[in-house]
Amino acid sequence: MLSQIKSVVVVFALSGIGLFIFYNCLKPATRAEFGRAPIAFALATPVIFFLAPGLYAVLALSALMIPMLARTPAQAAGLYVMGAMMMPSVNFNLSVAGAYITNVSTHLLFGLSAILVTMSKGDKRLSSRPYDLPFLLLLSAIALMTLRADTATGMLRGVFSLTVSLIIPYLVVSRAIRSRDDASRVLLHLACAGVVIGIVLIFESARHWPLYADHIQATTEIAAASTAKMRGGMLRAAGPVGEPMPMSVYMLAGTIACLATRAAFRSPIHWLGLVGIAAYGMLMPQSRNAVLGLAIAVTVYFLYRGQFATLAKLGVVGGGLYAVMQVATGKNPIPFMSEPGLGGEDYRTSLFYRGMEEFWKSPIIGRPVAAVLADMQDMVQGEGIVDFVNGYLYIGLLAGGIGLALFAAMLFFAYSRLLAVRNKVIRDAEVSSLVGFQVAGLTAIAVMHAFIGTESIMSVLILLLSYVATAKLAMTARDLSPLVDDDATSSSREASTPAVAGGMPIRDLIAQPPMRDIGGLPSLRS
Repeated sequence: MLSQIKSVVVVFALSGIGLFIFYNCLKPATRAEFGRAPIAFALATPVIFFLAPGLYAVLALSALMIPMLARTPAQAAGLYVMGAMMMPSVNFNLSVAGAYITNVSTHLLFGLSAILVTMSKGDKRLSSRPYDLPFLLLLSAIALMTLRADTATGMLRGVFSLTVSLIIPYLVVSRAIRSRDDASRVLLHLACAGVVIGIVLIFESARHWPLYADHIQATTEIAAASTAKMRGGMLRAAGPVGEPMPMSVYMLAGTIACLATRAAFRSPIHWLGLVGIAAYGMLMPQSRNAVLGLAIAVTVYFLYRGQFATLAKLGVVGGGLYAVMQVATGKNPIPFMSEPGLGGEDYRTSLFYRGMEEFWKSPIIGRPVAAVLADMQDMVQGEGIVDFVNGYLYIGLLAGGIGLALFAAMLFFAYSRLLAVRNKVIRDAEVSSLVGFQVAGLTAIAVMHAFIGTESIMSVLILLLSYVATAKLAMTARDLSPLVDDDATSSSREASTPAVAGGMPIRDLIAQPPMRDIGGLPSLRS
């Protein structure tokens, strides 16, 4: 208990510091519109997780948080995303007649409660959006990987998995956004979460103290990260997610959200300071792929918005600082980028060639995961798993060429939509920032997917597709849902964030073995 009290005090204090910094960087009008709900939510989350008396109390309180605080569907979506990044996805297994069906997790309950808010205060029928096609293509690809059971129970489990891990998170965000103001609100919540969790990760790495790991393991039925991961003598900070790789992907999304919400902040200095905090926090899990993703995202963001001079200045300044620091210290300013990969590159190469051998056994529709794993036991690595660090290969093995074609079609139609509207949105700084966030995020995720598992990118990908589905709405109406501030001082706009994930872990959904089930942010881990 003493350990839990120490952890909650530290996390509470760090979250308070992050919120203080973020709120003081906002323009006064934006701060009033943003309201106090995000503060209450962010500070209540660690208290509930660490101090609630048992798993069921954590789940019950999680189910109540969003309905108690959210005033509009967009705010509910924003708090949902903050919860996905700030509350570990602790859960219990739901069984019927002794047969496992799904996991009931904090993120699932966040998602269900956010949908209830949307239905009660907005769209009662959860009407379709102008461009749901990319998500439907992704859903089809994952369904082809998942719904291969030979029993009715197995099929039912797959349907529940798809609903919990993909459909609920998508509905939370896409049905909550009804105007450009809603889209901006959601994005601002994501930026806030990125700054707050960034500070937590910086502390974890500096003090070599994984604040959440022990209590995640004690609370959830799924084994948590009982051993802290290290690289270059430093802790790979995992925060509430419990695994460094998905944590770094979420922080990448939070950093891009900070980049895309420039209009909300008082000055360029305040804006760049927050981008810097989120980006530095993103480095703490020590993921090379996240660094690659950020470089790609920043480049694509400014290219899409036609800010070529700004991009050139960033390149010169960033490259110059990097060179100066390397000369001054005599070593790489980002130490883990030069650390040996412990055979990682050799494993990736071997996995690709071995995986292609298995792919050609069923190149059209793939094979069940159990059959693939049984034939690839020679690729089991140190953690006792076949670590599928190439998401495209994994989709090909389980869903064949059809699955890969569906995934490629998803990216194609999403890009087509966003590129088709570029000439219209580029004249509006606010809308071009929103759409630039989508293009930058999709490009980064598409590249990173070749080097990390499908589970790690899925929550952020769903968030991005939720925005793609509502891009037309963001280009038109200003504000369809004025919001009464929490102070009850004025009716104003409330920045809400897209919900990323919400329930059962994607690993249960597609039976991917590479990552340990340690609950975490986005709803895909439950």
